[in-house]
Amino acid sequence: MDFAVVDGLIVLRTTADSTVVRRVNGVIVAFEADVLDLAACSGWSVTVTGRAALVTDPETIVLYRAVLPVPWAPGTRDTFVTITTEFAEGRQVRRSMNTSGREAVDVGGFRRS
Repeated sequence: MDFAVVDGLIVLRTTADSTVVRRVNGVIVAFEADVLDLAACSGWSVTVTGRAALVTDPETIVLYRAVLPVPWAPGTRDTFVTITTEFAEGRQVRRSMNTSGREAVDVGGFRRS
């Protein structure tokens, strides 16, 4: 599944017969995105909670097709679901050395509602 943030909404690009399409229209959901950089020993994670909606407006579908990247997975993925960003929480983790020369983990976070 591919995604992007467009006009403050998370937009998912998926197949018409996916579980996401069958089960989430109008439901409050959580969406999480993570990145891990093993070489830099760092990463981040963001979780958003909001209401999901199946996109049915033809003009909006055309816009989302143009904005989201072409899916790398096989099959047709031209169905879109949006998630509002009513609550977001994130965390960044980075390994470094503290003043005593010992390994430490720096963690920074945020919360928005």
